[in-house]
Amino acid sequence: MTNQPVCGKDETRPVTLWENETVHGHALCHESCVDEHFAAVKALRDRQAAYLDSLPTDPKEAIKAARAIMTPDFEPYPEGVKEALYLSVALESLVNGEGIEGRGLDRDAARFIANRVSTAMFNVMKDLDRLSDVLENPSRFERLE
Repeated sequence: MTNQPVCGKDETRPVTLWENETVHGHALCHESCVDEHFAAVKALRDRQAAYLDSLPTDPKEAIKAARAIMTPDFEPYPEGVKEALYLSVALESLVNGEGIEGRGLDRDAARFIANRVSTAMFNVMKDLDRLSDVLENPSRFERLE
């Protein structure tokens, strides 16, 4: 059954669940929840804007900042890349060797190494994301002008 006007009159009708879902549930929740949500969104947007404003806009400065991220302390790779490589090789050897079933030192070592690998890779990804932002920032300002 559709909500068609009867006799040419517009009738008020409730918000449907699917309509509410299209606005992430905000139509039917309490107004204070919506206000809190949009305040949180604004805070995140303001933080992102401040972050983008902190990046270099001059292409030469962007390249300099990118190099500092890619080769900290004159190392050939960002911090964490070598560590992740070494730890992943050690983990592979441990897993392919005697295995890590049950409890014991081997299993604890494998869990420790796996944690260190994931932490190192997370840090590398964070640095690469920052590098991408730095390199993209000059063109962002060109688009704004």
